[in-house]
Amino acid sequence: MKILWKIFWEETEFKRQIAHFAFGIFYAALFYVGLMDAKVSAILFLGSIAFSLFLKRRRKFVDKLVLLLERQKDLYEIPLKGLIFFLLGATLTISLFEFVPAMCGILVLAISDSIGTLYGKYLGVVKIRWNPDKHMEGPILGGLVAAVALAGFVPLPAALMGAYCGAFLDTLKLRIFGFTIDDNLLIPLVSAGVVSLMI
Repeated sequence: MKILWKIFWEETEFKRQIAHFAFGIFYAALFYVGLMDAKVSAILFLGSIAFSLFLKRRRKFVDKLVLLLERQKDLYEIPLKGLIFFLLGATLTISLFEFVPAMCGILVLAISDSIGTLYGKYLGVVKIRWNPDKHMEGPILGGLVAAVALAGFVPLPAALMGAYCGAFLDTLKLRIFGFTIDDNLLIPLVSAGVVSLMI
């Protein structure tokens, strides 16, 4: 317990992934009960951009933010980068897909990404050849847990395929014109697309 408590307070990435999971599940719950739609999500997305610009101009706030949730490399370039791309990916997903595939895409983003990252980082052994910063156990477990969640909405084959496509997409470093494509943008879109094709 002391080790977990120490990790929570000292490891920024651990706190980021816990926050990612909690926010993702909360977002999915709001979407499920009808309190989240494309318009509300778009407003939140624009609000996150505005808050990011505010933080960038307020170094004291930014310095405190790094102690909580933000990666050092993103801190002074795009504060709240993860949240911004989460909301962008989720907004596009619920705008482009019907309810069930969209829900699946959001759940994969919330569950697979966070659980896979945490398990791979702290308990992973086998490094992924094409991305040595990650471990194979991460996407395997993350995809499995996400598939269990998706199975409540779609048949098991679609749940497994949608979950694992999203989980392993997180292991890729995709770049277009020199810019890295954030996985929070791609995971829900790809997972929702796969599920949509299979149901």
